[in-house]
Amino acid sequence: MPSILFVSSDHGRVAYARTIFAEEYPDILPMHTPPDSDGSDITAAVMEHGIEVVIGRGAIHSRVKRLDLPVTALEAPVTALDTLHALRIAKIHGSRVAAVASRSVITGVHELSELLGIDLRVYLMDGGRDPRPLVEKAIEDGADAIIGGYMATSIAEEMGHPNALVSNHEEGLRQAAREATEIVTAVREEKRRSGLIRTLIDHTSDGIVAVDAAGKIIVFNPVAASITGVANALGTLADKTLPVLKLMKTLESGKEDLGGIFRINGIDVICQRVPVTVDGKVVAAVATFQDVRRLQQMEARVRRRIYDSGHAATATFDTLLGKSPAQMRTAAQAKEFALTDSTVLLLGETGTGKELLAQSIHNYSSRKKGPFVAINCAALPGQLLESELFGYEGGAFTGANPKGKPGMFELAHGGTLLLDEVGEMDIHIQGKLLRVLEERKIMRLGSDKLLPINVRLITATNSNLRELIRKSAFRADLYYRLNVLRLQAPPLRERREDIPLLAAHFLDIFSAEGKSPPKLAPDAESALQEYHWPGNVRELRNLMERVAALHKRGTIDASTVMGLLADEHAELTPPEYDEDLAKIYAALAECGGNHTRAAKLLGMSRITLWRRLKQKQGRNASE
Repeated sequence: MPSILFVSSDHGRVAYARTIFAEEYPDILPMHTPPDSDGSDITAAVMEHGIEVVIGRGAIHSRVKRLDLPVTALEAPVTALDTLHALRIAKIHGSRVAAVASRSVITGVHELSELLGIDLRVYLMDGGRDPRPLVEKAIEDGADAIIGGYMATSIAEEMGHPNALVSNHEEGLRQAAREATEIVTAVREEKRRSGLIRTLIDHTSDGIVAVDAAGKIIVFNPVAASITGVANALGTLADKTLPVLKLMKTLESGKEDLGGIFRINGIDVICQRVPVTVDGKVVAAVATFQDVRRLQQMEARVRRRIYDSGHAATATFDTLLGKSPAQMRTAAQAKEFALTDSTVLLLGETGTGKELLAQSIHNYSSRKKGPFVAINCAALPGQLLESELFGYEGGAFTGANPKGKPGMFELAHGGTLLLDEVGEMDIHIQGKLLRVLEERKIMRLGSDKLLPINVRLITATNSNLRELIRKSAFRADLYYRLNVLRLQAPPLRERREDIPLLAAHFLDIFSAEGKSPPKLAPDAESALQEYHWPGNVRELRNLMERVAALHKRGTIDASTVMGLLADEHAELTPPEYDEDLAKIYAALAECGGNHTRAAKLLGMSRITLWRRLKQKQGRNASE
C-alpha cells in the first residue's frame, strides 16, 4: 500500500516519475492533478491510500500545505542541473530570460545565468500566487523566453511565447524519494513511540497529570480521573480544576517536589511533582500520584511472598531467651552492630544459636523490611554452592534450568545474606566472594554481565579461621574482609542461669497441643545446669523434645533427666565418649541428682566428685 504521493500537473513528469520509482520506491504513488484543481483530488487520494507524505513543487506544494491534511508536505528539490537545462533552452531564443517561479525552483539561478551570459529577471510567485499576471508582466518587460514550473510555462505556451520548463530530472526525483522515505520512517517511529507512551500513560498504576507552560492540562490519564473524580480535565487550567496538585508552583519554581502526601477526593495519595526543562527553560510540569492504600496492599503482597519463600527473619532480640550476663552482653553488642551496615562475623560452637543472632541483627537494622536469606556453605558441594550463591543463566551447565535462576545475592538484594559455616567454603568460591565484597557486583554463571547488589553480609562459623588460614584452607584476605565486626555467641555452659528458662520453653513447644507441658523439678534443673552441654542449646532442645515425647505430664525429676543424658553418652563413640564422666552421670542418675549420695556410691568425697566433674566438663568443652 503506497504511503507517499508524488503530485504534478505535468503528465510527462508523472510518467517519468513512475518509471524512476517503479522498482526502487514502490511505496510512492505518482499522480496527475490539473493546474486549476482545488485540491479535492489530492485530499481524496490521501484519505483513500493512507498517505503520509505528499511530494509536490511550487504551486502544488503550496496547495498541499493550504489543504491542512494529516501529512508531511515535501517540496521536490530542484538541482542545479535542472535549472541549467532550462536556461540553456531559454537562451536559444535570446539572452533576456524571465524566471517566473517560487523561490525553491529558482535557487542558484542567478549564478548560473551569469555563467551563461544571460540577462535574468525574477518574478516570484510564492504563496500560491497566480502566475498569469507575472508571465504577462515578464513578456511586457521584454523577456525573450520564460522559465519556471508547469503552470508558468503552460501560460507562456498558451500566449505563444518561448518557454523552458524547470523539470526534475532523475537525481532530483531520487533525492525527493529518499527524503520522503526517511520522513515516513521517522513518522512511523514517532507514532510507535507516541503509542507506547500513550499506552504506558493510560495503563500505569499511577495517576498522571501534565500541564504546559501556561498551566493548561495536556495529559490526564484514566487513573488520574479515577482518583480525582474528574471526568475530563484536558484543556482546563490545573490550578482551577485540581488546585491541590500545585502544578503552577512547580512551573514557577522549577524545582522537584518528591514524596508529598495529601488528600484528594477523600483519598490519601503520595505525589511526585517535577518540572520539564528544555534549554534551561521550564516548558511543562508533571504530577504522578498513587493511592496510598494500593501501595500498602502491594507491599503486603511482596512481604507475604517473601515470607512464603522462606526469605525472612523471624527471630528478634525480644524473642532471644536468656538473662544471663553472657547473653545480655552478646545481645547488647549485637544491637550496636545492627545499627551499622558493616560485615559481621559470628563465632561460636555448634548449637549456640548463631543464625538466631543473625536474624535478630537483621530485624534490628535499617534493612529489616528487606529479605533475609541464609545458606549453609557446608551443606552443598563446591559447584552447586557457587550456582546457588551467584545464580546462573539458562544452559550454563548440564541440568541447569533453561530459564536461569537468580542466586542468593540477588534474592537478598536490599536485605541481609547469612553465610553459615563459611569456613567450609571451597577456596575457589572464596575468591569470587572476595570480589563481590570489593565490587558490590555479581556475575551469574554463564553470563558476562555484572549485576549491582546491595546486600549486608553476615557470616558464621564454628571453625578456627586463623588455623584454616595457616593450613591454606581459608584466604587471609577474605578473612580480613569478613572480620570487620566480630561477635562471639556464648556456649550454654557460660550461661547456666538461662538453662531452666530455655528448658521450660522447649518443653512448652514440644508438648501436645492443648495440654500442659511437663515440669522440671528443682533437682532436675540443677542437674541440667551442672551438665557441660557440648551440643549447647541445640542439645538441650533435643533433650527436651525426648522428655516431652516420653513423659506427657507431671514433674520430671533429676534421675529421669540424667538417665536420658546417660543413654545419650552410652551411644557416643571415641573420642567423644568419656568413660569416667559416663560413670559419674550414671551415679548421679541413680541417686536422683544427689551429689553426696553419688559420691558415696563412687567411693569418693563430694568435693572430689565435684572437682572431677568440673575437670571433665571443662576438658570436653575445649575439645
